[in-house]
Amino acid sequence: MSFILEALRRSERERQEAAGPDDASGTGDERPGRRRIWFWIAGAALSLNALGLAAFFMLPSGEQPAVEISLPPDGPEDGALQPPSAPGPAGQPPAPAPSAKASEDPETETAMNTARPAAPPAAALQAAESPQPETSRNMATSKPRPFGEPEPAPPAPGPEAPKGPETVLNADGEKAAPAGAAGARTTAALEDGERDASAYNRRGQAFEREGLYDRAIEEYTRAILIDPTFAEAYLGRGWAHLAKGNHGQAIRNYGQAIALDPSLAEAHFARGWAYEQLGQRDRAIEEYGEAIRIAPGHGDARFSRGILRFYSGQPEPAAGDFSAILEGSGGGLRAYALLWLYLSRARAGGEPDRELQAYAGRLDLDPWPGIIVKMYMGQVPVSQVLAATRDTDARKQRENECVAFFFLGQERLVKGDREKAAEYFQKTLDTGITDYRQYAAAEEELRQLGRLN
Repeated sequence: MSFILEALRRSERERQEAAGPDDASGTGDERPGRRRIWFWIAGAALSLNALGLAAFFMLPSGEQPAVEISLPPDGPEDGALQPPSAPGPAGQPPAPAPSAKASEDPETETAMNTARPAAPPAAALQAAESPQPETSRNMATSKPRPFGEPEPAPPAPGPEAPKGPETVLNADGEKAAPAGAAGARTTAALEDGERDASAYNRRGQAFEREGLYDRAIEEYTRAILIDPTFAEAYLGRGWAHLAKGNHGQAIRNYGQAIALDPSLAEAHFARGWAYEQLGQRDRAIEEYGEAIRIAPGHGDARFSRGILRFYSGQPEPAAGDFSAILEGSGGGLRAYALLWLYLSRARAGGEPDRELQAYAGRLDLDPWPGIIVKMYMGQVPVSQVLAATRDTDARKQRENECVAFFFLGQERLVKGDREKAAEYFQKTLDTGITDYRQYAAAEEELRQLGRLN
């Protein structure tokens, strides 16, 4: 403050020196007055500046406001913003945002910014509203029918899905978590979200049954966005991709379903079927084997592995798979399993007729393809088998012919008539039923006979 006082003294001396006789006589009063006004203005300005500087330098550094910037420890590499975490109960870390895990999947992440799909057609909505089991894909149009068995009926209504924990109200009338429940997963919002995920999954199945695979994929993706741990939605999306011929995307979705639920045998079967369509027999056999390990009664997996073993030069292990179907719950596959068991025993150099007679007596041979079994036992002629293939539906008749021509060719091959066998195998291809396994098997037989490159 000393330099301010010194400036004031200097200004006062200059004012007194400048005052002369004019001041004493009363002349020149206006000039000294103006000097006096400017003196007080300058002094006030200097005082204010001095006080401001003193306050700035004397303020403690701890009182200055601090701004902290923190970054998430494991954020996305592309710098994308993550949705905020939902607060968890006291003493627990916040629960992750529902879409965080889903965004790790490129297909799901792309769909996060798309518009909500339009409402499905009335038929699809009606099917979606009916409760259906979500542990098996017994669908009429989406699941492959590679064995020539009759097209399965749409799934019957299953038991009602288990409900969440009973709602408990606290003293304030708010919803409280039951004792011992995981805090975040017992909130009303998440329970509603889980029900929504199941609803989208059912809508996806409905679209899939209608053959609207793009719409089905959208619905399955919505279910995954709501519940990224919904393994069934990944499985459904994989089947829809496979129906479109997107084998790579289908396999990736099956893998995600398996990672979320390793006990999902159907996902292993589906991935094996995709590998088989790509011609990767060893990987397909491995996947079918895993499905059988998880669910020993999985007839489709046993049938598929048996046929691949048959064409991989392993007739005895193939016969073991077909025998297991006949001894177990093969359902509509038993008649087909018996035909393939007969061929496996014949290919291995055994006595196929004995087992054929033994098992045939335990089966109902009236439904298709029982008549082919009767022909193998010498009970009906070939003409009667061909007559049984006729149907008013042209597509159904070609499907029946695809099965009949293939097994007629196999019967001729067992008898050593290679020319007639090749003729029947070619007729199998002429049906154009490429989604039946008999079609691919006929191609393999013609290749081995030197009739197909």
